[in-house]
Amino acid sequence: MQFGWTFLGYGLIAVKGWSTVIFPAVIFAITLASLLYARAKAADGTLR
Repeated sequence: MQFGWTFLGYGLIAVKGWSTVIFPAVIFAITLASLLYARAKAADGTLR
């Protein structure tokens, strides 16, 4: 939520440019990869 408010509510992209999106995008990508990995491992029985 913090990143959402910073980028959408405050308009940081308009002020600082698209380069400010890189760090939150990396965090989102790592989160998505972790979620997909955990779901795959739960489906094959490795995680319970």
